[in-house]
Amino acid sequence: MASVPPNPFTDFATSGGDKGSVIYVRNLPWSTCNEDLVDLFSTIGKVDRAEIQYEPNGRSRGTGVVQFDNGETAETAIAKFTGYQYGGRPLGITFVKYMNAGPGPGEPMDGTEPTAPITQDQIM
Repeated sequence: MASVPPNPFTDFATSGGDKGSVIYVRNLPWSTCNEDLVDLFSTIGKVDRAEIQYEPNGRSRGTGVVQFDNGETAETAIAKFTGYQYGGRPLGITFVKYMNAGPGPGEPMDGTEPTAPITQDQIM
């Protein structure tokens, strides 16, 4: 089974963040690719980066993250495309929020091996 490498731009992204230049897009058709996001949101303004979120097995989550060159463009995208029918599905769009984000994009993750949870016996 294929495995998707970690992607700090999308892995910890979710909806409901503060205003900024990055938006979170929900309810995308499974067939949507990164280029489709760029094409769609370039109608609003300059897209710096746009990527679909994927499950560890490589399947699309039906969500994506889009970064614009400025926050005003992101606000316009939210206003124009929230509820927009894309591939027969109404889009849900908010500012992005990063949950449990360790190192940011491009930062090394050295020394971060997964560990087992501590049991009650180990504490005592």
